[in-house]
Amino acid sequence: QQATTGISAASHPNSRVHPELSAADSVKPVKDALESLRAAGVVAGQAAPDNGIFRGSAALYFLGAGSPRDLLFREDTATVLGFATGGWGEGEGYPESAMGNVALLRQTFLDARWFAGAQAADRTAYRGTERPPSDRSLEALGAVVNGRQGVIAESRTLLEALRWKKVLDEAGIQKRVFVLSGEEWRRLDWVDAYLKGGTDGFILPVEYPKAPKAEDEDEWLDVDVLTLDRWKNAPANPAWLAKHGITFSFTTHRLKDVGDLRGNVRKAIAAGLQESDALAALTTRPAALLGVGDRLGTLEAGKSASFVVLDGPVFGEKSKVLETWVEGERFLVDKGGKKSRAEDAE
Repeated sequence: QQATTGISAASHPNSRVHPELSAADSVKPVKDALESLRAAGVVAGQAAPDNGIFRGSAALYFLGAGSPRDLLFREDTATVLGFATGGWGEGEGYPESAMGNVALLRQTFLDARWFAGAQAADRTAYRGTERPPSDRSLEALGAVVNGRQGVIAESRTLLEALRWKKVLDEAGIQKRVFVLSGEEWRRLDWVDAYLKGGTDGFILPVEYPKAPKAEDEDEWLDVDVLTLDRWKNAPANPAWLAKHGITFSFTTHRLKDVGDLRGNVRKAIAAGLQESDALAALTTRPAALLGVGDRLGTLEAGKSASFVVLDGPVFGEKSKVLETWVEGERFLVDKGGKKSRAEDAE
């Protein structure tokens, strides 16, 4: 029987546990996507797997022109985690709940720590006893439990972020980054109590709900309060997090159109976020978070010649991206602001 594509037959028996997979082995940058990202002023990006619970390793790419081999900057930047009840196999149910997710996470981390110890032990210790089984998934997690590689844990709700912190604390995982939900404004007291302080990193999406639509007063009465709260408060979430001491990096993750990036950051600034914090969340902070602050984040001698040229202030409402430079290669942005092409391209 053929194994699921990309997953080794010698991996974890649960199809939602596949940390041995690497984005660097499967990502094939699409020309249109690269052009759109450059047009939005993005010069580098991290590709992360998005299936399962232990999803695999992310990889960092420059967003120039060329093959995946040409653009790959750093592979296996972090192991990506997420809560999930669906899987790649057919007819597989476990886990089907948040409790099941937490149980599988705990057991897998315990197994990985045992497996790492078994591998490191003197092989003579297994003479006359059953050898430990081969498991590429647990072997890959050895880098995480031993502190050589960090994790990025994606949260779709504030409760999920708190669950991640609890699970990772319990497992002794020190290097961790949380992708927040964008709804932290609902319980800032929880942010203060559980997320503030420490060395954790945070990534914040800038996807905001659209304004609810209603044709008349009766339809407005049917719009629930939470929907209105989300629409009103989501753009202010970055400012409130900053005031509560959370240092975050912005991401295009979850944006349906990457061209909305600067516009949505402008909304956050209008809602109280300092421009200096907004700029740092797009430049120096993500570079530091990914461990490439010596190459990216600022424009200075000795660093990569990757930067953006605009015709006005970075967050000016009428400002447009004119050029995006990636590793010294110039890309011109079209008048519509949606595409970019190499300087010598026709």
